[in-house]
Amino acid sequence: RLLLLHGADADAADIDRVTKILAVGHMVPVVMPIADVDAAAIAAARPDHVILAGCGLDQMAAAVRTALDPLVATAKLTDAAAVTKAPLALLAGLVGVDLAPFRKGDA
Repeated sequence: RLLLLHGADADAADIDRVTKILAVGHMVPVVMPIADVDAAAIAAARPDHVILAGCGLDQMAAAVRTALDPLVATAKLTDAAAVTKAPLALLAGLVGVDLAPFRKGDA
């Protein structure tokens, strides 16, 4: 389960790029504005990975940050910019594929 949280100043093109990258892996995130998110929404969604677009943890209510702490601790919270810079890394991580053997220069 993927959750894409976006702030009021999120660029629609960034959100579109992230959803298109995820579509390559046949993944569709739940997209929610940060203003609509509370701890109960996070608990109900039970996301395995959260992507933030146009917002940061510091812009969220304390209860929401606390609800996201387990994902932060396991590096399952990603910024949309990181997704667009290294889409293959995100997709591989989501499906559990180790890319290390495929890196350039490796046999």
